[in-house]
Amino acid sequence: MKQQELGTKLAELRKAKGLTQEDLVAKCNINVRTLQRIEAGKVIPRSYTLKSILSVLEVGYSDFAGQLNFTNKIQDNPELEPRQQPYSLKKLIGKWSFALHIFLLLVFSFLIKFGMPLYFYILPALTIFLIKTDEPEPETY
Repeated sequence: MKQQELGTKLAELRKAKGLTQEDLVAKCNINVRTLQRIEAGKVIPRSYTLKSILSVLEVGYSDFAGQLNFTNKIQDNPELEPRQQPYSLKKLIGKWSFALHIFLLLVFSFLIKFGMPLYFYILPALTIFLIKTDEPEPETY
């Protein structure tokens, strides 16, 4: 099932029920921009969003999937295979940053006890600064 086909079918079902996009989003509790992007074929909705839309349109999820040959096309379409995100070193370090901070705190408190020079204290401060990841979460629909 392609995004465009899914969006077109949802728009047809909505119009057949005599609903505007505003009416549908009010009943589904989703954003109008989200519905516009779904119907335009720009995004594939999450399963709970699709189920919410279909319940308002009074169409069963399995009936809708059957109309689009959903089950057959998943196996035939390589576009729909799950994509593996490349790992970001910054994200991996971010996940372990708390443990790393504790480790560095212990190491450098040990060094302080034995009177190490000041430049030994700059490294953990730099490390902690570089590890912080404030990457925004990806947009979800």
